[in-house]
Amino acid sequence: VNGFRTYRPSHIHSGRIISKLRMGLGDLLKNALANDPSLPPAKNPGLSKTPDIVEVEFLPSKTVVKAYLGQDFPLIAKAAKVDIKYKCKKGDCGTCTVNFNGKLVKACQSSLP
Repeated sequence: VNGFRTYRPSHIHSGRIISKLRMGLGDLLKNALANDPSLPPAKNPGLSKTPDIVEVEFLPSKTVVKAYLGQDFPLIAKAAKVDIKYKCKKGDCGTCTVNFNGKLVKACQSSLP
């Protein structure tokens, strides 16, 4: 292509340009993905099951935080600003042993059941 040309839009009304440009398949499908107003609103879009939230109380400080079932103990303790001592972080040394509902568990290897 040697060169270029300019042109004026053919549809100008009161200084406003009215375009009748069609972009092809996108114009045909522009409402295809719109929400159907006859359907009820989605309860929880994108998630098949809502994770259960429970409250966890740390003693003796009586600090209470909300946590998800299956969440790791170190993350829950960090959210509660409770310091748990760790050494190996593999569960071998037992430094992080805590009492959880009457059972001794290693915090570094445990999650909220």
